[in-house]
Amino acid sequence: MGLLYAFPTSLAETDHVIQKPGSITLKSYGLPYLFWLYALVILTLYTMLAVIIWEPLQKLMEIGNATDQTLGFVFISLLILAPLAFLAFFFYEKRIISKDSQITIEHRLFFFKVKSYRYEFSKEHLVVKHFVDSPNMARIKDDRTLRAFYNQGYHELTLSIDNETQVFIDRNSRKNDLEKLKELIVST
Repeated sequence: MGLLYAFPTSLAETDHVIQKPGSITLKSYGLPYLFWLYALVILTLYTMLAVIIWEPLQKLMEIGNATDQTLGFVFISLLILAPLAFLAFFFYEKRIISKDSQITIEHRLFFFKVKSYRYEFSKEHLVVKHFVDSPNMARIKDDRTLRAFYNQGYHELTLSIDNETQVFIDRNSRKNDLEKLKELIVST
């Protein structure tokens, strides 16, 4: 998620960092404005589609048999639920709340808390790990002229609960950003 919904990396980002005595709340950034432009275009086309098919769909529901009415009801449900699911990507927010020796990870949709997880932690339990899913041929050949095409992988910030359990907090292509996020979390 960190590649799409970035977290702040300093206390100066006051819109997304709420600092209170003994606690700090970090809120993820939303999607860039270009994505909102895409959403506007997609929703405009979707609305035009819905307006065009509304009358034939109404006739199908009025004069059709039970199968046609069921099909019409399912299609109307799709017309309503599809844009809501699409907009959920734009109104998703992840929060990391660090208070004393507890960390809470909240997931919010449309400003309402959907899920919340609370864990005990200390600074040593927060770990930044590097992952390369599959090195590509440029990296395997180790040719300097192909350096720009190397698969650099990504980094994950995890919380180690015990030797077997790792709780995912965030991921990013830049290790430095996750190290700064880690320092913000433990700064309370």
